[in-house]
Amino acid sequence: MRSQWIRPLLAATLALAAGAALAAKKAPIDPVSKKPVKITDKTPRLLVNFDPIYFQTAANKAAFLKAPEKYLAKARAECPVRGLKTKPSKSNRLIVNGGLLYFCCTSCPSEFLKNPGDYAPPIKDPVTGEKFSLTADGPHLKIGNAHWYFATDENLAKFKADPAKYSKGAPK
Repeated sequence: MRSQWIRPLLAATLALAAGAALAAKKAPIDPVSKKPVKITDKTPRLLVNFDPIYFQTAANKAAFLKAPEKYLAKARAECPVRGLKTKPSKSNRLIVNGGLLYFCCTSCPSEFLKNPGDYAPPIKDPVTGEKFSLTADGPHLKIGNAHWYFATDENLAKFKADPAKYSKGAPK
């Protein structure tokens, strides 16, 4: 009689344990602390080649931004222009809408800038957060090493009026 409920209970327990182990494996790892990150709407993050990297704290994100290539040393990024796997290097990097883009060679960043819509998925406008597709002739602003693209000229004007407000926490 007991075996009728012990086997299903054991099977359910094992399934839950396996599911928990799978969920734990899928949790993103903070590249600075090397610990799993619980993702919420307030979790610090940064896009690297359009993929999110999550951080446990804003301080970890700041540490990462001081030397991103140090933390990405073992990573391979896919060049958005040629699709080749590449080791992240500052010499082949662009900052686009607050994220980092790594390329396979020194000619790819300029090719990306000529035709960004050919190589980028829809990205978020830094002012409104709305997703839009990049175009070569769309609203664009370069500040230092950072390129900022906007869904509308109105959003570009808002950004210009207070760039610190909209670029907070972005790489420089």
